[in-house]
Amino acid sequence: MLIYGFTPTYAAGISIMAVIVASWLTPHKMGFSAIMEALALGARNMVMTGVLLCTVGLIVNVIATTGIGNTFSLMITQWANGSLIIAIALIALALAFFLITPWSNAVHLVAAVIFIAFFIFNLKQTPQENNFA
Repeated sequence: MLIYGFTPTYAAGISIMAVIVASWLTPHKMGFSAIMEALALGARNMVMTGVLLCTVGLIVNVIATTGIGNTFSLMITQWANGSLIIAIALIALALAFFLITPWSNAVHLVAAVIFIAFFIFNLKQTPQENNFA
């Protein structure tokens, strides 16, 4: 439905109705109480997704506002001295260091936001300006 231009909310609503109708074609038909119970369970589970999305937005905004991503990107570019292999090795080393932290799941996001700036910065340049050609 998204391909045809419908909004995600409309597509989700139609999908929920399609699942309910599809359950009526099986031996385990959903009644009114089962539908309400499923909707309540979905609402409870969405709380964690909402908190996660708010946290991701906050982290990405802080990194973008403070310029940490660009700073690390420029540092890696200088340390690599024109070698893409060295640059990727430096990024892998930094990611390995980040993974030893107790909150490694959140670090994956932060590392992705920081180090993707390196590749974006270097891919925007022309091959003549870019030493990684």
